[in-house]
Amino acid sequence: EDCLFDGGMISIKNLDSISIRRCEIRNMVVGLQIDNGTHCFVGNCLVYNCENVGVGILGPSSICEIEDSEISGDGSAIYVGSTCQFNATQTLFHGGYWSVIEFANGDSSTISNCHLFHGSGPSIRSRRYPSYGEVTHDLRNNFWGTTDGDEIRSLILDGIDDPDNVSTVLFEPFVGGPVPTKKTTLDGLKALYR
Repeated sequence: EDCLFDGGMISIKNLDSISIRRCEIRNMVVGLQIDNGTHCFVGNCLVYNCENVGVGILGPSSICEIEDSEISGDGSAIYVGSTCQFNATQTLFHGGYWSVIEFANGDSSTISNCHLFHGSGPSIRSRRYPSYGEVTHDLRNNFWGTTDGDEIRSLILDGIDDPDNVSTVLFEPFVGGPVPTKKTTLDGLKALYR
């Protein structure tokens, strides 16, 4: 709790349960890597200036829950690997050149009451090979930076775009404006370290 991580790498492996609260994670290739079956809760944290991914969730069977945070990555804010699960609420996600969130054979995930702001890439890249079985990601009740459903649909790459992809991303209903969060302001978070 109440930590500053500046540079290096945070890799958490083989833990049944860990919580990261009120931390600032910055200036890394991958801000936070959750691996090998770890169950991680991230609350009221700021992750930014990550060259590749803000939070990477790698298998097998890792789970990450994020609440009331702000996550960004130059490539993607979030990467969800094979057989991993991701859940989030009341969080701001800023994407980069690849996506906001990438599901690469990840298990069903739920994201609600969040802001999903895309960079130059699409908002969501969801890929699931048939050998993993069908999957649905529930991304309903989020703000996508627009109120145009067709535009939001165009920001999502999933099984609708590729018949060999057995993933589906649900996004309707969506929120027509910013979602209220309990988020601590950046100035408030930085004040923890003064």
